[in-house]
Amino acid sequence: MANVRSKPETTGETVTVACKLPNGLILRVFEMITTQEPVPSGGFRDVKVSQVMGDPVTIYGNATQLGVVPNCRIVAGYALTPGVSKEFWDLWLIQNEQSDLVKNGLVFANPDARSSEDQAKDGSKILSGLEPLATDRNGKMIDTRIPKRVATADEQPRV
Repeated sequence: MANVRSKPETTGETVTVACKLPNGLILRVFEMITTQEPVPSGGFRDVKVSQVMGDPVTIYGNATQLGVVPNCRIVAGYALTPGVSKEFWDLWLIQNEQSDLVKNGLVFANPDARSSEDQAKDGSKILSGLEPLATDRNGKMIDTRIPKRVATADEQPRV
């Protein structure tokens, strides 16, 4: 996903979206429409279904290959995607306000890149849980997400 992005908006207001996920996101907005479905007894009934509105927008992720220059600006672990339609972002945000991505500050947007950079710096300590595992200088895993080893019955001291 990091190499693909929807064409930036050239008309209207835009925002710069910051994302702390390694692979980025594909944002889509939906509208509820009424359609008919067949029923077993014959005939049809009205049901509401969601339908995608417009084209999806791809947001950059912060993952990069070692030795390769990233194709987007990365600030404090957030990949910045400029040129996203403000109208699209506002609708996506309304539809996803209960998402953990939004509530935990892993994705946000501001009208200009500078504001997004400043907010990214403020959230530099926020973790997505998808960061690489931490190791010490000898390569031993020291990450707190790894469960501690439990001694087996043979290794338990005898009382």
